Amino acid sequence: VHSASGWTLRNWRQADLCKKIDIEVGKAGRQERRWFVNSQGQTFAVINGPVEFLMGEKTETREPKKVTLSHSFAVASHEVTVEQFQKFRRDHKHDTRYAQQTDSPVNGVSWYDAVAYCNWLNEQEDIPKDQWCYEPNDKGEYAEGMKITADFLSRTGYRLPTEDEWEFMCRAGTTSTYGFGEPVELLRSYAWYVGNSESHLWSVGMKLPNRFGAYDMHGNAFEWCHGVVKNLDYCLLRGGSFNYRSSDVRSAVRFVFRPDNRYIAYGFRPARTYHLFP
Repeated sequence: VHSASGWTLRNWRQADLCKKIDIEVGKAGRQERRWFVNSQGQTFAVINGPVEFLMGEKTETREPKKVTLSHSFAVASHEVTVEQFQKFRRDHKHDTRYAQQTDSPVNGVSWYDAVAYCNWLNEQEDIPKDQWCYEPNDKGEYAEGMKITADFLSRTGYRLPTEDEWEFMCRAGTTSTYGFGEPVELLRSYAWYVGNSESHLWSVGMKLPNRFGAYDMHGNAFEWCHGVVKNLDYCLLRGGSFNYRSSDVRSAVRFVFRPDNRYIAYGFRPARTYHLFP
């Protein structure tokens, strides 16, 4: 209901009112509901574990696998925007040819940039350091040599969603090609992709949310997932982007790139391990 209301207000060109309401909701503190708004005005959908789902899709050589997520977690309903990221890094130079509005997904960020932002969020929320999931390298940088804590799933600090968490949020209870079902004709209502994007990113939350209240899980910006930290390894990106075809924004599609790689369509949404009720 919260996401549907936000979608309505944004499409009525009332994005500022929507933002104001979310800030006030965030000030109200923790409530007994399946979502919350943090100090940055970012809404998170909360999933109470354990949950099971079928991950992947049927191919000639592979069957979907049953995955159990035993923990509870929260995932941002929107991709991080240019405006939100520039509160963290004021000098971030996003490519305005593609991210034309400040409420477009931030673009051109590496995996290292994304995890650094997650730790910045921890600072803004006064989350104790023993709950943070990422440690900088010996030079104090988020670059090769940094570490992911071994017990990150039990820590409550902000992080990137695991691939399993991301696909669970994208599928939103479905086993179909897309989180809304099968008809590719409906994709225009839920996603920005090469068929309707006009070759640029769009403001977050303008397309319909899925059943879990998450927007832009298909298309708009690629989204980095939690993963490895050596430049010789590869990190996962999910969801496809504004300049990819309908077949490339499926729930099951996955891409891999180096964690130091930056591209016009690379973005992210934060997550955290989170218990809905104490």
